[in-house]
Amino acid sequence: QFVDDNSMDTLEREQTVRRINILRNIFEGMKKATRMIQTSNSVKQFQFKHYTFGMQHDAQEALNEILETCYPHYTVEDSDHCMFRIQFQESIVCDRDTGGCGESNEKNTYDHILRFPVGETNDWQNVNDILIRSFSTEMPDGYMCMLGPNGGCHKLNTCKKGLHINKLEDVLVVQLIIYRIDSFGRRKIFPNFIVDQRIDQYSLQGIIWHHGSNMDSGHYTSMVKNNGTMYHLSDAEEINSYGSLQVILYKK
Repeated sequence: QFVDDNSMDTLEREQTVRRINILRNIFEGMKKATRMIQTSNSVKQFQFKHYTFGMQHDAQEALNEILETCYPHYTVEDSDHCMFRIQFQESIVCDRDTGGCGESNEKNTYDHILRFPVGETNDWQNVNDILIRSFSTEMPDGYMCMLGPNGGCHKLNTCKKGLHINKLEDVLVVQLIIYRIDSFGRRKIFPNFIVDQRIDQYSLQGIIWHHGSNMDSGHYTSMVKNNGTMYHLSDAEEINSYGSLQVILYKK
């Protein structure tokens, strides 16, 4: 129904309809399957951005493109395209306790995926700890207050900036950023990570693993929960041992 609205031009509408039909056919085939099904032709037809068929492609990028195809109006507040939507509140306040004027600015932003950089440490980590660490309030160094209708007080280092989750919907998708870009290029890290079975009212539903020594090659596998049991799915008989969590999916 949403492809009939006026926000899309003809080419966008045709692409959306074609992609949704490809996804529908894949899932219908999976429902009826009694053995492994081939999906490579469907992947080729989907025409992912920045993807060369037969080459390594980031699973998170593919997932995000699929979600944006199926739920293009997720940034519209009263839209029903909200199954995967995450609403954030960005705020910046000129703190009176540090000599500021008290002016503030807030805005809502939206995404389908929570993205967290994983610490490069030997300590054990989990999603709950990263949530707490990632959404703390910080004082931007060298920031000049220009808030409010009158342009703020123009004082330095009096503002606090914060990002908080305002609202989650039915499905929570968490991406763990398991690579670093430095003088050696884009390298993969291998964190010690504990998968939380529950986060508040959300329960673990699936995992996407990346196997390989770097992010430009390797193999993806997934784990999916069905009737309370986790199944590890792979289209290769043998994979190397460098498995790292990349995407974790929770369901309300």
